[in-house]
Amino acid sequence: GSQVRGILNDFLSEYLEVAITADMSDEDIDRVICMHEGDSLPGFPSPDTFEFLASPHLQKLSIPSVECVHQISSALDLLAQRLARAV
Repeated sequence: GSQVRGILNDFLSEYLEVAITADMSDEDIDRVICMHEGDSLPGFPSPDTFEFLASPHLQKLSIPSVECVHQISSALDLLAQRLARAV
């Protein structure tokens, strides 16, 4: 159980050190907001704006996410084997 918690705690640690917008300038963000400006209610940012800005960061997480699932699967498999041997 603690192994799974440790895997999950370590999962995003390297990605939390850098802000999601670190690779974007203010001008880039303003350009994206202007590009999607008419797509929402006045005063509210468009969901497309968020998606456009977050997509590159989320794509970086896809492979580590799959690796995390495999690590947790292996840890749970080992835990199930230990429980089976104990019973």
